[in-house]
Amino acid sequence: MSTPHFLTSSHRYFRRQGVSDVQTIIDDFYAETVTNGGWTDRGSGKLRSPVDSAARWMDITLAKAAVNKLSMKVDDQFGTTICLVRAQGVLTNAWDVRIFTGQFHAYIDIVSNPASSYSAGNAECVHAGILDLSPEVQTAHQTYVYGNGSRNTLDQYSNYNNWNYAYMCDHFANVQNQNRCGLIGLGGNGIGTRTLGGARTYYPREFWAGGRGQWVDGANYAHYAGRAYQTLLVDYTLGNGSEIFVSIDAGVPAKFVIVSGIAYSQNRMVAVRAD
Repeated sequence: MSTPHFLTSSHRYFRRQGVSDVQTIIDDFYAETVTNGGWTDRGSGKLRSPVDSAARWMDITLAKAAVNKLSMKVDDQFGTTICLVRAQGVLTNAWDVRIFTGQFHAYIDIVSNPASSYSAGNAECVHAGILDLSPEVQTAHQTYVYGNGSRNTLDQYSNYNNWNYAYMCDHFANVQNQNRCGLIGLGGNGIGTRTLGGARTYYPREFWAGGRGQWVDGANYAHYAGRAYQTLLVDYTLGNGSEIFVSIDAGVPAKFVIVSGIAYSQNRMVAVRAD
């Protein structure tokens, strides 16, 4: 057994409680990425992820839309804007903020009401990343940057912010927020999944991109794009914000934290590496 490639990238985790101004989040994100994570400050708030051996990167720009409103702009390596999304905290509450970053991923989870499940105001998130293309080589295609968030630029809460959905540029054609990550062959029945021996099962968050600007090409093939680094799909019954430990290699446990602000679907939630 060896560690899956999508779990071998760099990763950092930072949590701050009692936050009441998104400027604190922007400052903490800068410290996690640029100061401590090898990202580059490109000016005007734009931060570039470390360029890998396949010459891949993404740009993220955070901005303060209001004291409680965080904006995230995600651009791919061609300068195409993948998404411009927002998340916000409740003005009258102090927030519990979790920031997950690495060379290939960035998640900002803003929890205003830990006692409630995800929903507008209770927990919201903006996130982005680069996909692991293995077992193909990392230069197999150029559609590898994704992103999404709880709200649009009008501060409207999105119905397409669960883990199934993400913005991507489909073969350099149209940037779309599509249902890209649904578990093929696994419906939403049941509260979770286990092996017949009783062990919990965990899944990578895998993405599919349309061919030639559409969901499938003329031959009705769906196109596998890759999987999100340092990210797992877990049973939603484990609970928002919960810490879980998953064996990623023989005798190698890794800690993940369930993201509260990404809505669940098919009875699964997103958990991101946090050790």
